[in-house]
Amino acid sequence: LARTKAVESTDCECGPRRETARYFLFECSRWTEQRKPLVEAAGTRWGDLLFFLGGRTE
Repeated sequence: LARTKAVESTDCECGPRRETARYFLFECSRWTEQRKPLVEAAGTRWGDLLFFLGGRTE
């Protein structure tokens, strides 16, 4: 988002971590509750960034 100037900084609002796609989807504490159904649905794919971004994975 910072690249497109949609936000001013790459820092996450929850702390001093850089807000990357991986961090946002899998780690950011601001989204823990909303993430729970996604974790269950993803099964063994949880943590597979390419899968979540629509890419091909093994």
